[in-house]
Amino acid sequence: MNQKTFKLYKQKQEMKEAQIDLQKNIKDLEIELEYVEIRRPHDLKYIRQLESKIDELYEKLEDEK
Repeated sequence: MNQKTFKLYKQKQEMKEAQIDLQKNIKDLEIELEYVEIRRPHDLKYIRQLESKIDELYEKLEDEK
């Protein structure tokens, strides 16, 4: 494998790992959001912050694809 091919392969792997990390972060935040909605439904400010962060991560994930 030549140097250029190896660099391209490495970039693709890094992008793939970044997407996996984003997906994990989104999943974790969605779990937290569900918990907060059930246990502390009156904490609207925190719920909105979580929803905003989740939306932001989904947009970032779409941009990377």
